[in-house]
Amino acid sequence: MAVALGALTLAGALLIAVGWLALVGKLPRSRWTGGAPLLIFGGVAVTAGALAFLPFSIAGKISDRLAAAVSVALAGVVFVTAVTSWLLGARGAGSRPGAS
Repeated sequence: MAVALGALTLAGALLIAVGWLALVGKLPRSRWTGGAPLLIFGGVAVTAGALAFLPFSIAGKISDRLAAAVSVALAGVVFVTAVTSWLLGARGAGSRPGAS
């Protein structure tokens, strides 16, 4: 389960990076990165949660059941963050000229 928590750490870091690049204008405006602050906050939550459990999972101090439950919950946060950001971007794209 340490592999799943490590992958979620990287997924959270990716959300933070994409959100930050969208927020500072380094990415072109699009409907996919519409909720840049949401991407950042969701990424920080996932990264912090995964990093909190990762060392204990590597050391074998938590059960696989707990690690799996935490992984599923964090994957849900990644999914909800991405979908919400996409929906906000798609809703806002109609009001911005030139957004695709």
